[in-house]
Amino acid sequence: PNLKGFERSIKTNLKQITVFLSASESHNRKNINCSTSDSLNMINDICRLAGEKNIKVKVIIATAFGCPFEGKVPVERILFISKELYKMGCHEIAYGDTIGIANPKQCFILFKTLKNELPGLECRAHFHDTSGMGLANVIAAMQAGVKIFDSSIGGLGGCPFAPGASGNISTENLVYMLSEMGINTGINIRELIKCIGLIEKVLNRKIVLIPELKKFG
Repeated sequence: PNLKGFERSIKTNLKQITVFLSASESHNRKNINCSTSDSLNMINDICRLAGEKNIKVKVIIATAFGCPFEGKVPVERILFISKELYKMGCHEIAYGDTIGIANPKQCFILFKTLKNELPGLECRAHFHDTSGMGLANVIAAMQAGVKIFDSSIGGLGGCPFAPGASGNISTENLVYMLSEMGINTGINIRELIKCIGLIEKVLNRKIVLIPELKKFG
């Protein structure tokens, strides 16, 4: 989130880092204690220093679809932030539905707008499933040209500043859906289910599978 974190990261000889900020002012202040404008300035400094060390910088924009404090976030604001980041050299940006309120039409419009305005930008979608529309949002984003999606096994995750928000979309459900659509993700579903078993033991938590996935266990 800041230069201090960047300075710590470069001691580990990483070749790639991810920086983040929130599209909404309220969430950015709650999450990293500064304005969105301040975050953009810090990311600009990080990009400059990273470039000197040949480190690739990727970005996550949180609350890209809605904020727990401010409601819906206008597409124009996301586009402005994206253009600023793109000028800094950030050519892969993830757009986070931090509280899980995005809908397929909203996703299609946002990503189509981004692809039209910034054709060289690699968009990544980061959906949460609070409203149960996570996988539908994936389809809409794909139709707009998005090819990279974040997910988590068992739908784990969440945001401490978004009461009631669920975790990310489930990796196993996402992989299964894409497989059924004839899209090769390169992920072995049987091995993925084994990972779920391991995580259940570590977290002492039962992960509920949809019936279609139980046959792979």
